[in-house]
Amino acid sequence: ITKRDNDVLCGFEDFSFHPGNSWHASLVAQKRASYFLATKDVKNDICASIVASITRRAGLFLQRAPSYSAGHPGKIWWLKLSEERAKEFTTCALEREMTKEYTAC
Repeated sequence: ITKRDNDVLCGFEDFSFHPGNSWHASLVAQKRASYFLATKDVKNDICASIVASITRRAGLFLQRAPSYSAGHPGKIWWLKLSEERAKEFTTCALEREMTKEYTAC
């Protein structure tokens, strides 16, 4: 898969510069307060709604494929994450956002 601007890039690298990641971050920031006050079930719904917002715009959650060139040296390959992994990624982003706000005091 080739990454596109609507995609959210997941992994240990800093992908905050990527347009899809910037949009994901803005959605996370918008939902931060309601997520903080929510029950576990509602938190799951909030994560699902963020993932759905990305996919409605034809965005995918992608992770860099293991390093192999398969005859294409220098080409970076991406793998699509499952919806469950996309929700886990979003949950981590929301938890980080909450921690950032409440530990900065």
